[in-house]
Amino acid sequence: MKIKAIHRSSIVCKNGKSPLMLRFIHERTSKRLSLGISVEPHDWDKDAEMITADCPDRAALQSRIDSTLATYRKIFKSEINSYGRQIRDKESAVRIHKIEKTMQMLERSRLIAEVMENEMQVCVKTRCRNWNKTFLNVRISMR
Repeated sequence: MKIKAIHRSSIVCKNGKSPLMLRFIHERTSKRLSLGISVEPHDWDKDAEMITADCPDRAALQSRIDSTLATYRKIFKSEINSYGRQIRDKESAVRIHKIEKTMQMLERSRLIAEVMENEMQVCVKTRCRNWNKTFLNVRISMR
C-alpha cells in the first residue's frame, strides 16, 4: 500500500488554487481522498510531495498534510500487521491439519499391513485357497 500526497493541477478553483489529495495505491488500484487544502500550482513541489518554501502558511499546511499522512500510514500498518497474523495463524493451522492427516494415513496403512499379514498367516496355516477373497473382506472392513 502506497500513500502519496498529490496536487490535482487538472482541477482549478475560481481563486486559481488547486486541491491537494491523498492517493492510496494498492495492487494497481488507486483511490483519492481530499485533504481539504488548496494551493496554487507554483506552491507545490511535485517531486518532494510538499509545499514549497515561498508559500504563505507553509508551516501550518505542511503540518496538516504530514499529520494526515502519518495517521493513515499508522492505520494501514496496524491493519496489515493484524491481517498478516491472521494469515500466518491460518497457514499454521492448515500445515498442522496436513501433518495430522498424513499421520492418520500412515497409521491406517500400518494397521492394514498388520491385518493383511495376520490374514496371510491364517491362510498359510489353514492352507486357504481363496486368500484373495479374504484380503478383500479385510479391506472392506477397514474402510
